[in-house]
Amino acid sequence: MLKYLYFVNLKTRHIFILIFFFAFKFALSNTDSLVIFIQKSKDANLRFTAINQLVSEELNFSPRKAQKYALLQLQIVEIDTQVARSYLNIGLSLDYQSKFDSAIIFYNKSLMLNEKIKSDFWQAQVLLNLGVVNYYKGDYDAAVQHYFNALKKFEKINDKGRMSAIYNNLGNLYRSKNELIKAIKYHRKSLVIDIENQDSSGIAASYNNLGIAYRGLNKTDSSLYFHELSLLIKRKINDEYGEASSLTNIGQVYFHKKDYDNALKYNIESLAIERKLKNKRGICQSYINIGEGYLKIGDLNSASFYLERGYEMAKEIGIIEDLISGLEGLAGIAAQKGEYKKALQYYQDYSKYKDSLLNEETNRQIAELDAIYENESKRKEIELLNKEKTLQQVDIKNQRLQKIVFAVALLSVLVFLIFIFRGAQQKKRANKLLANQKELVEEKNKEITDSINYAQRIQQAVLKSEKQELLNFPDHFILFKPKDIVSGDFYWLLEKNESVYITMADCTGHGVPGGFMSMLGVAFLNEINAKKESLSPAEILNQLRVKIIKELGQKGVLGENSDGMDISMIKIDKSRSNVEWAGANNPLWILSTNERLKEITADFLPIEESKYHFYDIKPNKQPVGYHINQQPFTNHKVTLNKNDLLYLFTDGYVDQFGGTDSKKFMKKRFKQLLMNNLSLSINNQKDELDNSFNKWKGDLEQLDDVCVIGIKV
Repeated sequence: MLKYLYFVNLKTRHIFILIFFFAFKFALSNTDSLVIFIQKSKDANLRFTAINQLVSEELNFSPRKAQKYALLQLQIVEIDTQVARSYLNIGLSLDYQSKFDSAIIFYNKSLMLNEKIKSDFWQAQVLLNLGVVNYYKGDYDAAVQHYFNALKKFEKINDKGRMSAIYNNLGNLYRSKNELIKAIKYHRKSLVIDIENQDSSGIAASYNNLGIAYRGLNKTDSSLYFHELSLLIKRKINDEYGEASSLTNIGQVYFHKKDYDNALKYNIESLAIERKLKNKRGICQSYINIGEGYLKIGDLNSASFYLERGYEMAKEIGIIEDLISGLEGLAGIAAQKGEYKKALQYYQDYSKYKDSLLNEETNRQIAELDAIYENESKRKEIELLNKEKTLQQVDIKNQRLQKIVFAVALLSVLVFLIFIFRGAQQKKRANKLLANQKELVEEKNKEITDSINYAQRIQQAVLKSEKQELLNFPDHFILFKPKDIVSGDFYWLLEKNESVYITMADCTGHGVPGGFMSMLGVAFLNEINAKKESLSPAEILNQLRVKIIKELGQKGVLGENSDGMDISMIKIDKSRSNVEWAGANNPLWILSTNERLKEITADFLPIEESKYHFYDIKPNKQPVGYHINQQPFTNHKVTLNKNDLLYLFTDGYVDQFGGTDSKKFMKKRFKQLLMNNLSLSINNQKDELDNSFNKWKGDLEQLDDVCVIGIKV
């Protein structure tokens, strides 16, 4: 199945970006100037508006930067209208990164606030964005629900431009379900509005989508006609995203006509533009289109090259439709090469994703919602045009027409049922053919899962043995919360020559890659400390860095792996009064009654109603691994009093999003929490930290591994 580039998302987002300028046209257009203005301005309203413009300018080119600015905006806003807009900006930036589930969370937050302040326009805009993001997730019932809800509100405020966008999106949705006549109906509704509004971009989008729909009806001449009209307009208005879309679609029509030279020419031209724009969705679809084109002409090597890249990119950005197309093409290649097991696996994955798009419940809900909307529109028309007439005046001609329509509809239903029956029989035969291979697939999946679980047991056994070393320090706790089955955070402990070493480390990544790195770290630390001499924490970190750079082959070459770890390591003598410490990016926090600690750090503050001060000992700003400006690690010596407290931690706790505004926990809040817990026992402190983390996180996903060690001397 050759893939077509849809114009729906580009058009919708283009409309949204323009909204930022309705209330205030910001004078600064240069991104650097905007950033400087935001940093220096003290006017919260102007900063808010400037960030709106900055977000809109970064969305297409660097959505991660747009997310950063939107999160900054959320911190400076106060009134509900601005908070709602900030949530919308965050959702958009996540949407453009294909982080659809996270985008939906922030879109819904914005929607709730806009409902509270009764803003029909912004409610409608958020509903439109929710429709688009659910469409790309393949959740068609949610998408159509949001589209119709948005349409009602835009009709209420007579916003025809956005009504046109929704009609186009509905046309694309029905086209995805192969309901092409209904798709053409909605695309023509959109086109009528765009022509009335003299909206060149909208007209081009409607022509583009009509071309795709007519191609589905095998009307290739009509399809080329509309696509070429769309391409002319897009080039005239310098719309490179739209130009790439039209080139792809023209290429696909030529594939259907078996004019393969022109087909590949147009698709390759489209790929060049998508790469220039760094548009992942467009690059993905171009790879798949070109790959399937080469497959049709029997060039399996070229087909495999493009389809594999398209499939991997589809997995990365999570677009179900592209996954389906990629899997179908790869299965065809494997079958032609005689690699039947691989072909079977591709076909099974293909069927799984295909069924998720075309399940019976989705079809039923979409049909019901469409009928509800059509009925409401017709009811309004009847009330306006026939206010003084009764419904009893029906002539014989209309009755006859209704009977004909009913007969045609009944015949259509019968044909549809026959089609469904034949499809069910075909699927039954296919399932029977695949049944013998199911056990093999399940066995392979079980092997993978068992391997990861076994890695977890190994890591747990290592950390449990490390924990035993802390028995000489009865007043301590270890709060350890991996994000995945295995963790990239680890702790390491060693009793040696009247001293105890305690280490907290955060490896690159989490999950399986982080887990492997953590085991490597434990092994290297054991090897370094196998000698009789007692090393300082700084000496250990220096030697550990040398081993990691050597064993991982790090030379500072662009593009090589940058694996390493952030570490906080202390060495405590048996008297528990003398402490040595060194840190790589991770600090040491001390709650102490010894005021002489002020001599080694300027970062301290008194704790109210106690003799304690909070001391923040800064680490070296470099990881244990290759760094462009490597320096020897600094060894700090500290003298403590009885009942002083030490805290080692990784960044997972403070970086967790949560709370009522979905913000980071941050170090400032973490410091205050530790100071508030000063009077609690060490075990109760752990419980309070765990409860506070879970309460803050709420229903949001845990972002990183979490590890905190507290010690009372």
